[in-house]
Amino acid sequence: MARRGIRSLLIGANRFVWSVRHSCGDGRREVVRLRREGEPGQLVIVFQAGDGRLVADGFRHAGQVACGGRSLNLNRPGVIRALLDEAGWQVAELDGWDLFAAVAARSEPPQRG
Repeated sequence: MARRGIRSLLIGANRFVWSVRHSCGDGRREVVRLRREGEPGQLVIVFQAGDGRLVADGFRHAGQVACGGRSLNLNRPGVIRALLDEAGWQVAELDGWDLFAAVAARSEPPQRG
């Protein structure tokens, strides 16, 4: 599996560094870590595989999470920005599934009518 390593995201005057990792140690999960450059602490967003909640497993690419027919690619800066917007900058560990629906709705194409 290729690793992209640490990436950066500029939001206004703030630069955030972030990474995405897959973990199998305590169940399959995708873990997003964000840190505001030059400051201590980090925001950790965890997507744990479970009933109807899917993470990379050999059939999905690293960084993909899915639930209810929707999916997010955690390797995309726009998805990370949306997660950060929904979570708000804080030093904490959050359940990514609590943010999933709002972020997925933001990334869906507009309805035609």
